Amino acid sequence: MDLLLARYGTLTKADIETVARETVASLNSCGFLSCLVGGAACMTYGITRIPKDIDIVVLNSGLTTEEIKNRLVSTNPSFFLVPSRNPRNTYKVLWYNLRGASSYLRAEHACKVDVLIPGIMNIPSVRQQDVVHTSMQGSSVPIMPFIAVLLLKLQGWADHRVSYRTDLRDKQHVDVADIYQLLRAAVQNNEMHVRNESWLPRSFVAVGKMRVADFIRTHADSAIYWRQIGLANP
Repeated sequence: MDLLLARYGTLTKADIETVARETVASLNSCGFLSCLVGGAACMTYGITRIPKDIDIVVLNSGLTTEEIKNRLVSTNPSFFLVPSRNPRNTYKVLWYNLRGASSYLRAEHACKVDVLIPGIMNIPSVRQQDVVHTSMQGSSVPIMPFIAVLLLKLQGWADHRVSYRTDLRDKQHVDVADIYQLLRAAVQNNEMHVRNESWLPRSFVAVGKMRVADFIRTHADSAIYWRQIGLANP
């Protein structure tokens, strides 16, 4: 079991794309709409760092995240569940076996899949017509729109920097590098502006702008980028 609970090998961009594509396809077969968030979404928007897992939001299931995970395992045998490392947690962790469903050694090479629903971690609900699509290995994969992805990444930075856990506080430095890469990509694309994401809840944007102000206080040279995408005052 300890072997199963470890992270299973170093992931490549192709691995992430495979798991993203297969997860979306499996959710589609269950009748669920979804979109990528987190590191996998950031990767499609210009971040060069390869994420360690997949974060995907299921938009229309009406189920709990545990029920969705069980549906995925039943639908696609490449998915499997293991208990959380924390014995106090009742949930199970979903993984995708990159060696294929027939491989006995699941721990040899696998990717964790975090299944989310709107509201968890303040993730906004997005309408199907507002979801962005990108091509991965010849398949269309849905992505959360850019400004939402950026503000959720900023939320992660804000949470990490005040965490009581040293390992999480250390993540803020990776967050900063990711945010700068996203900002530089955004200013090269006129469509990546808050005015183009009117679907976002006003409260989500307002809280995001407060975090932007905090980020600028510690990283003043980022202000020009935030202004260009409409998230900081001129």
